[in-house]
Amino acid sequence: MKIAFLNIYQGQVERGAETYVAELSKRLARSHTVDVIGGHQSAKKRWAVLWRLYLDPHGLQTFWQTAKILPKILKGKYDIIVIDGEFRDECSKLAPRYLKKGGIIILDNSDWHRNIAKNFRELGFLQIDFKGFGALNTYTWVTSIFYKNTFNFRGVSEQLPTNPIGFIDPKNFK
Repeated sequence: MKIAFLNIYQGQVERGAETYVAELSKRLARSHTVDVIGGHQSAKKRWAVLWRLYLDPHGLQTFWQTAKILPKILKGKYDIIVIDGEFRDECSKLAPRYLKKGGIIILDNSDWHRNIAKNFRELGFLQIDFKGFGALNTYTWVTSIFYKNTFNFRGVSEQLPTNPIGFIDPKNFK
């Protein structure tokens, strides 16, 4: 399976997203091809001149870093594409083109981006919603998974579902 993580601050900042990506990519790399693509840039301070010209330094930095890594991203197709953060509308328009047959698209905060979810459904994707509280927030939101009927990921075991931590075998209860 080929998975890409994109984060402009990867390797520079120790926030939740960067820590999560580092740990998850390490675990997934044991049995999958994982690309961690980061801008390797630290956050820029606000520049008064840019703000006076109605230019957002963070947005400009994100744009330039994205432009630099875009050729690497566009070279391949991915089994999983996660859409989160800034530029979701733009990413959602590109995602189906770079999704491998049988792959999935994950859209975070789909309840805030109903038009994107609707567009994926109109392209023939099926939608599964996961609703509830997330880390660090006091409100609920929805993360949606989109897939087509060609979805075909291999299981991690011959026995599915696998047993969770703390599993109680029903054979012991007779």
